[in-house]
Amino acid sequence: MEKTQPCKGCSASVTVDEKEIRELLDQIHADHSEIVTEKMYLKRLEACFNCPFLLYGTTCQYCGCLVKFKAKFQNKHCAMPENPRW
Repeated sequence: MEKTQPCKGCSASVTVDEKEIRELLDQIHADHSEIVTEKMYLKRLEACFNCPFLLYGTTCQYCGCLVKFKAKFQNKHCAMPENPRW
């Protein structure tokens, strides 16, 4: 894993570990109709993890989101301006 790097805007750490991501995912209390299926979730993550605009292995360069969190929701989409991946 890369060393902690500061955020360009606020100088905070931009590195998020798996434990922190899991804690965020565990807090989702959305209606199940708002959550994608596990198959769709894994498909979205695969697209993100193969994207050249994924930063630190966790964060979308375009929207700044944690892809493992954003990919869970039906109403979210890939933020790539041209040719979104999902």
